[in-house]
Amino acid sequence: MGEMIWLTADGVRMQCYTAMPAGGGKHAGIVYLHHQDALDSFTQTYCDNLAAQGYAVIAPDNYHHSPAEMERDQKKEELDDTFMANDIAASVAWLEANPRVIGDRLAVMGHCMGGRTTYLAVGVHHVFRAAVSWYGGGSLNTRGRPGPSPYDRMSGIKCPVLGLFGKLDKNPSPEHMAKFDAKLNEGGVPHEFHAYDGADHGFCNPHGPRYNEAAAKDSWNRMLGFLAKHLAAKESAVA
Repeated sequence: MGEMIWLTADGVRMQCYTAMPAGGGKHAGIVYLHHQDALDSFTQTYCDNLAAQGYAVIAPDNYHHSPAEMERDQKKEELDDTFMANDIAASVAWLEANPRVIGDRLAVMGHCMGGRTTYLAVGVHHVFRAAVSWYGGGSLNTRGRPGPSPYDRMSGIKCPVLGLFGKLDKNPSPEHMAKFDAKLNEGGVPHEFHAYDGADHGFCNPHGPRYNEAAAKDSWNRMLGFLAKHLAAKESAVA
């Protein structure tokens, strides 16, 4: 259903996976932020499934500043929050310029590393109407050059947030979830948090060792309900 495109962020070519709903009409848009394995089959399938629900989706490759042959863990070490914020800005610009997208009806979401980047996205950019973060580990720390972490930015978020966690997870742990909750409350940010019994980090990924089907399905349904509440999936079709 989807296709790869190329954008430019910070003067560097950036590959993105895009998925559009079938048929005509204009649709709400989603910036989907990838987990540590980038634009892999999990990321592409999730984007395709979101498009099937009526959303226009773009997933930027946050590793695009690193050589393709570099090992994944080294790419993660090279990440920089400023660069990733600019990747998100380029993705938003693509959605806003797309004639099939309702440019002022946007959400952002991601799993794992992408869950952390989601908090960064809404802490920096105030264009989103909703944000969904699955088990965003590392949110207490800054990546790259010195500056505020995603956690530090949470009290300034301007849109509702849905956070989805596993009670067995160590990063983010239940204690981290409580810190996030308190920080969002400090800023008066509307949010809903849900933690799953028996679920560990990565519970949504059917290709990983900690997949939890019940938690994955329930979190999918919670996400869809949250998006339906805060942005409409589709306007009536246009000729």
